[in-house]
Amino acid sequence: MTNIEAMEAGRIYNPNEADITDKQMEAMEKLYDFNQMRPSELSKRKALLQDMLAECGEGCYVEPPLYANWGGAHVHFGEEVYANFGLTLVDDGEIYVGDHVLFAPHVTLATAAHPIWPTPRDKGWQFNKEIHIGNNVWIGAGAVVCPGVCIGDNTVIGAGSIVTKDIPANVVAVGNPCRVLRTISEHDREYFYKDEKIDWQLIKALQGTAEEEGAEEAEEEPEATDIPAMAESECDEENVAKEVSDAGCVKDVVCDGHPWWESAVFYQMYPLGMCGAPFENDGKQESRILKVLNYVDHLKKMRVNAVYFSPLFESDTHGYNTRDYRKVDTRLGTNEDFIQVVDALHKAGIRVILDGVFNHVGRGFFGFVDVLNHRENSSYRDWFHIDFNGNNGYQDGLWYEGWEGNYDLVKLNLQNPAVCDYLMESVKYWIDTFGIDGLRLDVAYMVDREFLKRLRRETREWKEDFFLAGEMIGGDYREIMNDAMCHSVTNYECRKGIFSAINSNNLFEIVHSLLRQFGTDAWCLYRDYHLISFVDNHDVSRIATVLEDKRNLPIAYGFVFGQPGIPMVYYGSEWGVEGDKANGDPSLRIPIDHPQWNELTDVIAAMAKAHRESPALSYGDFKSLFLENRHCLFQRQFENDRVLVAVNLEDGDYTIHTDFGAGRGRDLITDQWYDFGGGLCVPGHSVLFLHIED
Repeated sequence: MTNIEAMEAGRIYNPNEADITDKQMEAMEKLYDFNQMRPSELSKRKALLQDMLAECGEGCYVEPPLYANWGGAHVHFGEEVYANFGLTLVDDGEIYVGDHVLFAPHVTLATAAHPIWPTPRDKGWQFNKEIHIGNNVWIGAGAVVCPGVCIGDNTVIGAGSIVTKDIPANVVAVGNPCRVLRTISEHDREYFYKDEKIDWQLIKALQGTAEEEGAEEAEEEPEATDIPAMAESECDEENVAKEVSDAGCVKDVVCDGHPWWESAVFYQMYPLGMCGAPFENDGKQESRILKVLNYVDHLKKMRVNAVYFSPLFESDTHGYNTRDYRKVDTRLGTNEDFIQVVDALHKAGIRVILDGVFNHVGRGFFGFVDVLNHRENSSYRDWFHIDFNGNNGYQDGLWYEGWEGNYDLVKLNLQNPAVCDYLMESVKYWIDTFGIDGLRLDVAYMVDREFLKRLRRETREWKEDFFLAGEMIGGDYREIMNDAMCHSVTNYECRKGIFSAINSNNLFEIVHSLLRQFGTDAWCLYRDYHLISFVDNHDVSRIATVLEDKRNLPIAYGFVFGQPGIPMVYYGSEWGVEGDKANGDPSLRIPIDHPQWNELTDVIAAMAKAHRESPALSYGDFKSLFLENRHCLFQRQFENDRVLVAVNLEDGDYTIHTDFGAGRGRDLITDQWYDFGGGLCVPGHSVLFLHIED
């Protein structure tokens, strides 16, 4: 490994070797030109800045003098970043800065650290730890951010602070070393937003308050991890305090040719149930959908970056019997309410996926109501499959095709161009009005294939990275998952395999299913696709109810996040909510106004972070390395990135002996190192995501 490769990998390296200094000198030549430019040469200065930095967002402005020992070659700046004069970037390692971040004069961001061992330290050897700074952050004059620090969104770092450890979102922090002083108040927020003028008097007042309060509390200085969550969050305070890294500090894996959803983490909400709407549509408008805002901070902390909403448009009862495709259900609120929700999610970096229910509608759908009233004379008679010489269980004096014999769901005629036009116009309305990012297609296995092709074609024209996922229960998923129809489908086969294998102590079941779907052999079914991985949803019993031993819940989610696919978590299941299908669908769709947090949620959040940051977990192939009834080890690999997923269903530790192809690995869930010299010792009822870094 060369010095530069070691530097880029975060390994110890010698910065004084020629391969380092020569490249560094080339980068600093640009920096010299940047600092010598006249104030009037703004356009040239901006062009050179874009050339120097690894990433330079729109509206980014850096005031000379600037010092960067690699010329900023490893620095990623978001939109509207403003750096006053005297910014110092020790950018031997990567520096990631979000949008709308303000650096006051003489701020230092340093990624280089020195080893504790005397000999290499005396010789000047060093290693790098990345710095991640979230969105809407203000850092005061003379502040120093040390290697490896994460700073969450909407955070103020006071002047003269030395930031030696992670700082959570939504706080004011100050001091040497920097400590959290208080949470951000509503009054503070006014200067965090792009379209509002920065209130310099308020900033000065904050600095003065921080100094005064810091002096009063100097004798009893709390740690940053002792600060509770923001008042509006209902998460457990102890866990919120421990979790100081925010979603803005996740380094999403980016790979050319791979769309955003392949590395995303999805979260499913069933809004009619979650928000506590009555089952029958009573026609009474109430803005229940705004309860979703209570989940935004929770989702960011979980590292979720896409939310799938089950049906939320006007319907008769459960959402899948649609009345009006262009109106949010009265029980949930108004279109304007949902716009507010989508805007909040988008601002948090979370995409929005809606449920596309195009196979059928409800009996209250305007077109079907017109048929009931005007029969053969209705202009909508050909929108459905109707026989006016028959009858149905509702005694309408006509027969119509329902969904799988359910006559509260009236099947649409998707071979009628007028129906298809209406549905396509509705989707376009959702994109234009709400800004949605994709659709999950209900009972996609029954939807007309030509309609699916048109949907794929036209949504791509309207929004290039628009995502389409189809509901598939069984069969060959490639019937609708292909280059002409859906990008992805629901992986029900492995959902069943996960809980069944765990309950029966037979990991052969799930591993063989994964090999059948994603193995390296040419005959394997879905090697080039990313299916949606899950263990429960609004239609099936929750995983906490299904599993016979609750200690194995982390293992179930280990398969969801460790196997190839797009992981999705159903609301409430991340802290172990139960629900049995035998008690009816409403028992699976219970109201939960505020999210909770426990040890299971900690594990899932760590897995989500690993998935979003690891090329192997997002894009990698699947290979089984070791398999017994209660133990397995499989590998995910993409190019040079490798993750080994180890599972132990037993009560006690178990040592796996095989060829690991490495000497040790770091668990991405616990950050603990495991040595493979005498085999891999896996604790009981646990799962490990071992990243091979040697």
